[in-house]
Amino acid sequence: MNKKKILKILNSHDWKEEESQLFFHAEEQFKTSYLEGKNAYKRNLYSTCIYCIHNYYGYEWAPKDDAKKALDWGIKKNKEDKKYFRRKYKEFAKVCADINNVFLEVKKGLEKRGNKDLKKIFLNLFELGRKQYGYSLLPEGLDILSEQYYLDLLPGIKTDKALDIVRILGSLEKMSFLEQEKLDLLKLAQKHFKDIKKAHQDIEKHRQNYFWIQNSFRGAVYLNSKFFFGSLKTIAKEKPLKEIKKEIYSLKNKKRLFKEKIKRIYKNYNISKETKNFFELVRFFALLQDDRKQNIQKQVFCIDQIFNEVNERFKIPKSDLDNYLIKEVVQVLEKGKKVPKKEINRRKKAIIFSYVENNKLKSEYFFGKEGDFIADFFKKKRKELSKKGLKGFVASVGKGKDMLIKGKVRIVFDPIKDKFNKGEILVSGMTRPEFVPLMKQAKAIVTNEGGITTHAAIVSRELETPCIIGTKVATDVLKNGNRIQLDLNEGTIKILK
Repeated sequence: MNKKKILKILNSHDWKEEESQLFFHAEEQFKTSYLEGKNAYKRNLYSTCIYCIHNYYGYEWAPKDDAKKALDWGIKKNKEDKKYFRRKYKEFAKVCADINNVFLEVKKGLEKRGNKDLKKIFLNLFELGRKQYGYSLLPEGLDILSEQYYLDLLPGIKTDKALDIVRILGSLEKMSFLEQEKLDLLKLAQKHFKDIKKAHQDIEKHRQNYFWIQNSFRGAVYLNSKFFFGSLKTIAKEKPLKEIKKEIYSLKNKKRLFKEKIKRIYKNYNISKETKNFFELVRFFALLQDDRKQNIQKQVFCIDQIFNEVNERFKIPKSDLDNYLIKEVVQVLEKGKKVPKKEINRRKKAIIFSYVENNKLKSEYFFGKEGDFIADFFKKKRKELSKKGLKGFVASVGKGKDMLIKGKVRIVFDPIKDKFNKGEILVSGMTRPEFVPLMKQAKAIVTNEGGITTHAAIVSRELETPCIIGTKVATDVLKNGNRIQLDLNEGTIKILK
């Protein structure tokens, strides 16, 4: 596809954006992610998606009109056939189970597996990843919905109360995988409350179950026993046994307690059947997204282990492998063929443009300055938005009654390396599981992107931390050290003098 045609496509849509740290290899893996609904739902939900990486930071763009059409289709389908998405979830759950089986297989070790086996596992991971995106990208349409859209679903209810209801009805109704880890740790805190030092053996088992929970598109992070033991000591130090038991009860009974809360809302407010159906779908979307995050983190571990073996056998630095195409990893395992260093360096700046043509998924690659015309298009859009002030969707009001939150800004792109001080306001493009330790210390959270079921929204509600999502350009407008005020009634952010 030539430059003129691509620019025509760019100008024919408004675009939704997401961002994250990542390696080129991760970008290459999910280059057709938005288009995979064609296989999962037998329908072209999106026409194109674009991924950009520069200095290990990535941007993802998809057409807003496609997102809206996909969401509208999902709402209509759910209305026509209440069991449709249940059937689809069974298919998706099978993919999740297959990913977990590969994860468990890789955990046993790959040292004795031949190159053919490594290739088979690697390609299986890619195929499973492609499949899971097909099912789990449908919720992305929620990212484009305005606060007013949700308010219109609850007519006659005061704005502040209506938004409280939206935050409840749009929450994940079962434990997230991060809450499951928290529950297991709380149980250890209860068991060893009188003498935490005796918990070392149990903590090692806990580590084996959850060492992967801070993996990201940037790579694998292997959490050690010291990390989890530190978390356990913090719980025992800061929480009395009575509170620990209370939290255990709340988490173990989350689904039942959540359903009771929904019943009370339905009893106290006149909520239409259409609105109830919509939020049932939203909660299903939240489930898809939580499962997807867990899948990705396990896949990251598996690929890292495969790359460790490729590095050992073929003496290719992992930093180079992170910039290999999938087919090139296969060529290494089949023939020992390496990618020249010059080509590797060229991929430090890359754009992948994927689209549907003649009912087939296609991708085109632009390296170095080749794709600047695409990146410049989106930079211009961000610059225009940054002039309009900061307003977003209030994903969480926290546990206090203060609706005006003041604090100091700390922008974080890399949660492992970037400095962050307890009590600061965490500002980022998006949050992912690796951000959770910082989110626990934050006074409030602000993101550029995100919808009601995204990571920042769900985790901030779990942590009861004030959070405003979907500001679009918070990381462009705000600077480290800025004193800001979050208005949790209006969703606005103001820089204080």
